[in-house]
Amino acid sequence: MQTKWMKRLAFSVAVVLTLIVVFCVFAVWYIWQRPPPVASGTEPKEARYLSVEGVGRVAYWKINATAPYKASTPILYLEGGPGIGISKEKISSLSKLFPDFDIYFLDQIGVGASDRLAQRQLTLENSIKSIQKFSKDIIRQPVILFGGSWGAGIATRVAIAHPEIVQGLVLVSPISLPETCGAAQSPITKDCLRYRIPKFELSLEPQPLTRLEPGPHAPSVQVSRPLPDFVPTGRATAPIDRLWLAYMIAPISPWLSEKIIPLSERKQWEIDGQSYEVNLVLKRQHVQAPIVASNANETLPVLLLRGEYDFVPLREVGGYQLLLPNSRFIEFKKETHDLNLESCAVLLELRRFLAKHAGSKEPASCVNRLVPVHNVPDAYTMQTRLKLD
Repeated sequence: MQTKWMKRLAFSVAVVLTLIVVFCVFAVWYIWQRPPPVASGTEPKEARYLSVEGVGRVAYWKINATAPYKASTPILYLEGGPGIGISKEKISSLSKLFPDFDIYFLDQIGVGASDRLAQRQLTLENSIKSIQKFSKDIIRQPVILFGGSWGAGIATRVAIAHPEIVQGLVLVSPISLPETCGAAQSPITKDCLRYRIPKFELSLEPQPLTRLEPGPHAPSVQVSRPLPDFVPTGRATAPIDRLWLAYMIAPISPWLSEKIIPLSERKQWEIDGQSYEVNLVLKRQHVQAPIVASNANETLPVLLLRGEYDFVPLREVGGYQLLLPNSRFIEFKKETHDLNLESCAVLLELRRFLAKHAGSKEPASCVNRLVPVHNVPDAYTMQTRLKLD
């Protein structure tokens, strides 16, 4: 009898051990086969730095206006994410769209070319403080605060907390709002609105593309790169698991650890992992921190642009109109969260807003057309032609 139970026990133990071994092999295989991320350390060179107490150095860049005329109000651009630093691609893109503006690009705290921070220093308060100090110490005049995605959310918090530094607000594909209160409300009264369907002032269709056929006078256009110069590091595929495995195995088998992640790549992987942490920490704080409007923001001009197929639920962005009553809310058909700023429908609305509130010229016309790519058969790229008065 005892032998029978011993055999059953041994069989059960063998099955459990087999399952554990199979799981471990599968986990190692899954982690191993995941491709390493494309190097994201391609922030622009020649960064300048602003020292902020409790935050360290925050990187920034300034692009001076290149047009013969110059707008009276500069643009301060805040990147999305959170966890994404300023990229060369973003600087190049906005410089071409707004050549008549001085444009400042401010890194997020803890990522990009800025100093890395401990988790306790990654707070909404420190993020807002760095933007307010930058505007006060470096720009020294009210700005058009331009934010995309997460940048739109943090720009809204800056405008609520420090209206004196914001002359106008441009919000592109904004993130969801937490509990939102009007100027006469407070979270304690429980009269705040978290969900509110916005009222669109305009709902625009994309402009049809005209095709410019190849010919002797066709402009020469460089082929677009298949991948941008940077990778958004605040994504869920940050290689924390594979990095952890490499460090765990290193004392036992340095050779195997080197095979998982070479030492030469490990620093960049650590940066990617920390950017992912920035994403989680700041998003969690944003969701938990209500926003209460003030009377000072009732007259602040705001342009809010959003795509029809944005993954952010529509009812979760309607609170922007409660916080910022003087806002134009425009939807673009067939556009997603990655709103194409070079589309004429989008660009014209941006330029009209800037002409009215930033002292730039009115847009006269805009044409998007497909231009043949030089030396590449049957290849076309979109080209935008904007004329200003």
